[in-house]
Amino acid sequence: MKSVLLIAMTFSCLFSWGQNEIDSATVADLKSTEFGGLYKSSISVNVGGTSGFIGGSFEHFVNPHLQLEIGGGFPACGIGLNVYPWKVKRASERFMIAYKGVYLNTPWRLPVYQHAIVVGLTFFTEKKWNWTFNVGPMYIHSTDNFNFIPPEGDSPMSAMLNIKGSYRFSFEVMKRKRELNKMD
Repeated sequence: MKSVLLIAMTFSCLFSWGQNEIDSATVADLKSTEFGGLYKSSISVNVGGTSGFIGGSFEHFVNPHLQLEIGGGFPACGIGLNVYPWKVKRASERFMIAYKGVYLNTPWRLPVYQHAIVVGLTFFTEKKWNWTFNVGPMYIHSTDNFNFIPPEGDSPMSAMLNIKGSYRFSFEVMKRKRELNKMD
């Protein structure tokens, strides 16, 4: 009886050890879809920034310090390059410097290009949400030349303000989840 119990315990330990190896390999593979516990991709709702007055954007981390952005909304579309001097990680806030290039085409004036260097903070939550606030000076010129267009009123320069709520996700994790659901 003792030998049967010893054999059963041995097989139980071997099978559970093998399962741990499979799980840790899967976890290590899924770590390639994130930086610092953050998924590399996110979709956002913006006020200002690359989407004009209001709209949405898609962001993707190229590495833990560099994020690319493309956005659109009313009445604009644009691109962005966000630089984080310190590595991004979950449940933290990070200072950022960004370039935003926007094509703005409002019904009440001629289309223009806007270029801004903004600084701000991004708050990465424990869950899958980011909150970003940034502001900076903006250079505005017409679409046919680079001549500066001064802002209306007495102000010598324009400013770009961006407030953004983002939801992080991973295409790779979504794909694996679909594959696992097909196997069930």
